[in-house]
Order: sequence, then C-alpha cells, then structure tokens
Amino acid sequence: REQLLAGFAVHNQLAHTVQKTRIVNVFQPGAETLSGVGAEAPRRQSNEFFPPAVGECVAAVTFQPTVGVPLQCGYFLYQLLHLPVAVRVAKFERFREHSDVASQSECQRPTMPERPENSYPIIEIQPEWVIAEEDMGSKPKFWYRASTDEPEWLFKYPQRDTGQHWSEKIAAELANAIGIPHAPVELARFLGSRGSATESFMQDDRELAHGNQVLAGQLLDYDPGKQFRQSDHTLENIFASLERVFTSEHGVSRAKRRIADYVVLDALIGNTDRHHENWGILRKVDSQEEPETVAPTFDHASSLGRELRDEGTGKSKRRFLDEGRIASYSEAGRGAIYWQSSSKKGPSPLELLRCAAERYPDTFRSGLARLDDLHGDSLRLIVARIPENWMSDLARTFAVELMSYNLQQIKSISP
Repeated sequence: REQLLAGFAVHNQLAHTVQKTRIVNVFQPGAETLSGVGAEAPRRQSNEFFPPAVGECVAAVTFQPTVGVPLQCGYFLYQLLHLPVAVRVAKFERFREHSDVASQSECQRPTMPERPENSYPIIEIQPEWVIAEEDMGSKPKFWYRASTDEPEWLFKYPQRDTGQHWSEKIAAELANAIGIPHAPVELARFLGSRGSATESFMQDDRELAHGNQVLAGQLLDYDPGKQFRQSDHTLENIFASLERVFTSEHGVSRAKRRIADYVVLDALIGNTDRHHENWGILRKVDSQEEPETVAPTFDHASSLGRELRDEGTGKSKRRFLDEGRIASYSEAGRGAIYWQSSSKKGPSPLELLRCAAERYPDTFRSGLARLDDLHGDSLRLIVARIPENWMSDLARTFAVELMSYNLQQIKSISP
C-alpha cells in the first residue's frame, strides 16, 4: 500500500494527460501481482469504483517511480487519478476487499501473449512457380503452382503501408476456428516482397459464378459492372437471387445460411469489402443442374484496421486506442452489402448483422451460434501466431480489441 501510494504521489502529474482509463495490473518484483481491475468486475461489485464501459480504455503507460519502486501501471482510471492520493488508495483497497482481483483475468484489457513457437509458416514462392497474372480486383496478384500435383495459389501484394496480408491470414484462421468454409490462406514472400497466398478452391469440372453474375442473371436491371456504390447489392436481393438459382428448398436454405455465416464473419473482423465480386456460387461447367452451393468465403483483406497507420496525427491505431474509440471505428465502417437500394451508403458490418438477424432470425441463428465458444484468448492466440516483424505490436493490440468489441456486440444479438 505504501509503495502504491508513493507511486501515485510521484506521478500525480500524469492525471491531466491520461483519460478514461483503467488499472490492469500493478506489480513489483517479488510481490503479489494484482491484475484484472477492469470494467466488468467492478461493475459487478459496485459501480462506485471503476465504472468505465468496454471500449473506454487506452494504451498502457509504463513508468519508473523516482522513489525506486518499479511499478508498471496500465490504463489508469481518469476518475481515480483525480481523487486525493489517500482516497485513491482507500478505494483501491476497498475494491480488493470486495472482489477476487487475481481471479478476474477476463476483466483485463486484451494483452498479447508471448509469441508462440508455432508461428504461421511463410511460403517462399519461386519464380519458376508463376503461372499467370490475375486481372480481377484492384491489387496486383498472380497465380502460381509449386508442382503439377498441387493446387494453384493466388499471391497478392498488399497495398503500401497496409496490413492486407496479415488481415487475410487472421480472417482465414478465424473462419477455420468457427467452422466457416473458406479459402485457405498462408503468408508468403516473392522475391523479397511480402504478401498472402490463397489456395484455389476450384476443380477442373467446376466454375465460380461471382455474385454480380448471379444477381444480373436473376434480377432485372442489376448492373454487374458497377464497382462502387452498388446500392442494389442488398441482402434482400442476394437472398432473392439464391431462391431462383437453387431449385430445391434444402438448396435455398443452405445457400442463405452460408451467406449469413459470411455476414457474421464480416461483422466479427470488420470486413467492409463484401462487394458483389467477393462471393459467388460453385456450379458444374456447362451444366443446367442446380449449383452445388455458395463458394467458400474469400478476400478478407479489408478488415481489422489494416488501412490505419500505427502512428500519426490523422486516423491511426494509436489514436483510436488512446482515445478509447474502438467502438466508433467499428460502427463507422461502411460495408459493401446494402440494407436498402435507396441508401447512399451501406451499413457497418455490425449494423448489417443486427438488422439481418432481426429480419431473418432462422437463417442467422446457426451462424451466430458459431461464436458461442469463441473468447478473447482464442482471438489473441490467432493474432499472436503472426510471425515476428510481420505485424506490429500496436496492430496486434488493435486487431484483438476490435474483434473483442465486435464479438461482444454480436453475442448480444438474439435472433
């Protein structure tokens, strides 16, 4: 208590610079570790103590008190720091008396675990493997095959100063964790350039009909060539086209549930690029039979804050974290699936899911249930396996916090 008091006294001047934050841990070498003083546990005990809501915490502050007692304090509470020193310590002691602080690790702000030894592999693509360039899409990419008995892979370069390569990998691993069919993705390097490689899910006797082709073939006046602000690309129109393409009741139901799964995944990772060429159906070549199903999900590069710089005066991961605005970032995103054709912008992936689950509860119930066993530790481990130097610590923290907020919001939806 005396050491904690000394640390707060010495660093009282930090009070005017640290806002809306919370204590996560305070420790000294050889002493008991206090952890978990966050938003949820105090609210269960008494909102007198630490009442900030989820999403109001900011980046950690690490310092060395001049009294010589090493303290590491993260997420100071604005309210606590502005109280007299004696009152702060008294409140902290009272909180410890009313709660099992050490056991409430779930209340901590997400922290990245140590780098696991089993980091994701990196494929070194050889020049002789290259088959052909791919023209579809806005980013440079090419197809390659390591040997004749292996499938083709699509290598994509990330846009400059973005994390499109690691966002692709994390999204694919997350889809795998919750059981959503997806195109396998690996981190890859070609002639020194980093990128991502996506395995083709096509077979010799199958072809992929992209969403714009499906919609144009089934809906009057749908423009398949419109690349931006295609407000006719609504969930209602997608479902209507599937009802016409699939002839059996089972086929229609399964196809709709697959699209619903993708909407759930997009909401979880904040994917804003589910445009009409980023989904499709698989069908036999030159066949009039009912298509097999909706193709596995693919192309999730526009997610997890991949476009934000780590630091900077404008929009940056650091500012969103420091200002506690993860929620606003998530809710402000504009997706490529519209809710109404008359809308000027698509809703955020989260808002689309909220509306869709209310309107189509039976279709979305199984997709939402996929997240029942997903928790913060799972998210952190998936992100932590990105190899060293491929993703900054700040980007890792931002991605985990974004998914944690989205997961909390999704679990509050009741179809």
